[in-house]
Parts: sequence; C-alpha cells; structure tokens
Amino acid sequence: MKKYLTATISPSMLPARLIGKVILEVHEVEEFTFRGQVKKALYAEELIPAVGHENTANFLKKRLLLKDDVKLFNRVNTILQPGDIVYAAIPQIRLPEATEFSNNVIRSAPFRFFIGEVRYTKIWKEVLDGKNSSESPQAAE
Repeated sequence: MKKYLTATISPSMLPARLIGKVILEVHEVEEFTFRGQVKKALYAEELIPAVGHENTANFLKKRLLLKDDVKLFNRVNTILQPGDIVYAAIPQIRLPEATEFSNNVIRSAPFRFFIGEVRYTKIWKEVLDGKNSSESPQAAE
C-alpha cells in the first residue's frame, strides 16, 4: 500500500488494466483531520509527495505545519493500485490555461481536503477471495 499527497484527485489515477474491478472511494475531511493523517503517514515514512506545482507544495508545507526540510514538490505520474491512499489538498481556483500558480494566488485560494482509497469492487473482491465461482480472475481479464 502506498500513500500519496497530491493537489488533485482523479479517476485517471486508476490503472486502465483494472477498469471495472476497482473503485476510488473519496471522502471530504476537515483540514485538521487531513493534517493529522498526512503527518502520521509522513513521519511513519509512508508518504509519497506528489504535488506537481512548486508554489502549491511550498504553501501546503506551511499550511499543514510541516517541518522546513520536508519536500512536497514532486512531479510524478500517480497510478493508484488497490489499497493505495491519496491525500488531496485541492485549491478551489481556476486559472486561465497555461497559467502557473503564483505565491499570491495560492495563498489566497480556499482549499478543500479529501482522502481517497482504491478498493476492489465487491464482486471482484469475492472473485479474488474465491466466493464467486461463476467467474475466475483469469477469465474476467
């Protein structure tokens, strides 16, 4: 299981090979709860920073009350697998195309905080657990 910190969350983060076999369950949480979960994962060395805009990453580090040496800026292609968790702090602003978030813009932006987890669908989980004999994992792929 991997845990990612991002500034977005999208179904396109799910692997194409598992279409129809997994769901991305997302819950909005209060900033305090979000901060606690991120810190817990970070200090357990389980967190993979995946914030693709440097200004946003630096601002989030301050907003989440993280130590100065913590690096959140990391442009990676995030593909979530079953069991993975994504912590998404999403700025609620819409900039014109090809506009970079400036420090002033990101500081003034309201944020919403989400925690998402990738899970197998109930039916596919039953297939993997051998409880649904009408379909085998190999036949369904």
